[in-house]
Amino acid sequence: MTMNITQWRMPTNQAERDTALFDLFQNPADQHHRLLLPEFRGGRAKALEKLSLIQAKQYGESRNFLDGSVTHLSPYLRHGCITLPESVDFVCNQFGLSAEKLLFEFGWREYWRNVWYAHGMQIFHDMAAPKVRLEFNQLPEDVLINSTDLPCMDAFITELADTGYLHNHARMWLASYLVHWRKTDWKLAADWMHNQLLDGDYASNHLSWQWIASTFSHKPYFFNQENLAKYTDHQYCHTCTAQCPFRDSYSSLENKLFQPTQQSPRRASDLIPVPPTQHSGDKTIIWVHDEMLNPDHPLMSLPHDKVFIFSPDYYKDWSILRLQFIVDCLAELPDVSIWIGEPVEVFKSLNTYKILSQETPNHKLKNQASGYLIDWISEKRISSAAKIGLESISSFSRFWKIAKHDFLKS
Repeated sequence: MTMNITQWRMPTNQAERDTALFDLFQNPADQHHRLLLPEFRGGRAKALEKLSLIQAKQYGESRNFLDGSVTHLSPYLRHGCITLPESVDFVCNQFGLSAEKLLFEFGWREYWRNVWYAHGMQIFHDMAAPKVRLEFNQLPEDVLINSTDLPCMDAFITELADTGYLHNHARMWLASYLVHWRKTDWKLAADWMHNQLLDGDYASNHLSWQWIASTFSHKPYFFNQENLAKYTDHQYCHTCTAQCPFRDSYSSLENKLFQPTQQSPRRASDLIPVPPTQHSGDKTIIWVHDEMLNPDHPLMSLPHDKVFIFSPDYYKDWSILRLQFIVDCLAELPDVSIWIGEPVEVFKSLNTYKILSQETPNHKLKNQASGYLIDWISEKRISSAAKIGLESISSFSRFWKIAKHDFLKS
C-alpha cells in the first residue's frame, strides 16, 4: 500500500474496481489475481439475498457436514451489511422455534462480541492457563505453501486462500491440526486465518482458536479420522495414501498429543489510552469503519461528511479477497469518500474537529484515530451488556441461560 494520503476515486464498474483495487493493494502473499466468487460478493443487497435463502430446518439437520445447508451470512454480519438483530427477527418471524439451532449459533456471535467488549486486548492472548502443554512454533512452511501431503488439510488451506471462506468444521479441524499436531503458536495461526477470512472477526476467530488450544475451554479440542470422514462424506479419506496422523482412537490420540502442564497464561499489556487533544479543525466527520458498511446505518442519514480509510498498517496483511468484499460494500455507499493513508492524517487534512462512528470493541481499529474527540454511537445489540453482566460471559452456557429468551423471542 502507498503511504501517501490520497482519495481513491473508486470505479463504479465491478471489473474495473477489482483491477484498480489489485493494483493499489496487492499483498506479496497474493501471488495470483484472485477474485471473489459470485456468491461471496459484498454488500447489503447480497446480504438480504442470503437471508432470504435460509432454510432453518435443513440448517439444523446438516450444518456440521461440509456440504450442509449453512447460511454464508457471516461475512455480511461481520461487516455490518446486515445486523444480528434484524437477522434474528427475520428468522424468528419466518421459522419460529424450528430455527432454534440457527438462533443458538447466532447466540455464539453475540457471546464472542460480549467477551471482546469485556476483555479487550486480552482476547489476543491467553484468556486462561492452558489445560495441556502448548508450544509456540512458527507456522510450518509446508502449510504456508499448501504442501502438507495430507489431502484434507491441503484442501482446506486451498479453499481458504481461493475463496476467503471455510466451513466451521473445517476451521476446527485445521486449527486443531496446527495447534496440537504441528505444535504451532495458536496466536500466530489465528492471525494467519483471520487475515484471509471474509468473515475474519477477531472475537469469533481468536477465541475459537483459544477454545481449541484450551486457553478458553476446559480441555483441548481434537479429532480423529472417523470424525473427519463422517462429516466430509469420506471425500478425502477414500483416496488418501498419506500416513494419516488422525487414524486412531480418541484415547490413543490424547496420549500421543498431550502432556500435563503448569504453564502460566500469556497476558496482554494494558493499552495506555491517548487522551483527546484540541484540534484546530471545525468539522464533524462520520468515520465509516469496516463493521458498519450498510447504507441503512443510522449514521448515514446525518448531514456530515462520511469517510472510509484504508490504513496501510491496519489492512496490510488482509487478503485481496477481503479487500474486494469491503470495496463491494463501499460501492453501495456513494456518499462515502474513500481515503488511503493514516487516519489521523486524513482527519487532519479534512479539517476535522469531532468524529462520529459506531462503537466497537476493536481497540486496534479505535487506536487509528487516537487523540481525536470521538462519539462512539452504540451498535445494535440483542442483549444489553448491563443485562448480561461480566459473570455471565465466563461461559457460553451461562450467557445462553440469560440471553436465549431474547434470541428465541420467548
